[in-house]
Amino acid sequence: MERHRDYQDLLQMQADGELSRLEAQRLDRHLACCAGCREERRELARLDELLTAASLRVRPGFRDEVIAALPNAAWESRHPASWAAGVALVLLLGGGAFALTSGAGVAAWPLAEISVAVIDLFRSSLLAGAGLLDASWRGLGLALGRLLDGSLVNLVAFGVFVLGVDALFLRLLLKTRRRVREAAAGRDADGAKPG
Repeated sequence: MERHRDYQDLLQMQADGELSRLEAQRLDRHLACCAGCREERRELARLDELLTAASLRVRPGFRDEVIAALPNAAWESRHPASWAAGVALVLLLGGGAFALTSGAGVAAWPLAEISVAVIDLFRSSLLAGAGLLDASWRGLGLALGRLLDGSLVNLVAFGVFVLGVDALFLRLLLKTRRRVREAAAGRDADGAKPG
């Protein structure tokens, strides 16, 4: 029975044009002695003829027209108005930094130097954050490895803890699903009432 299903899969692969020469020979040997598979092969050929006859020819350039008619995604927008908020914020921060440095008795820095200082601040913050995150994950991994390596009791306790968290998650998920169903049923009932 399992073997027959394999030949049915080979028939489908042959209809899709994905059959190797060795598989085609194997299928031909099977078709010589199996009337059911021969009938299925004929049905697949008829289906292929029907699909070919029902297919529509698409005019040249149709794909390009569809793509051109689609609206731009938000991040692809080239319109200047979409960048207005970002540019205004940069100018506001730059002007504020300039006002703070010149009002504090510090010689007025050129805007380029202020920008370099702000960029350097962001770069340093990113590097420090990445290093802290890496060290935290390594430390957590080492601590967890040492805890679970110590004894079978710790391993079992950790497994029970993970299963408890999974059960809590599933309970919350099912409760939320029930609330959504009840709310939908309430809306359907309200909509069915004569008004």
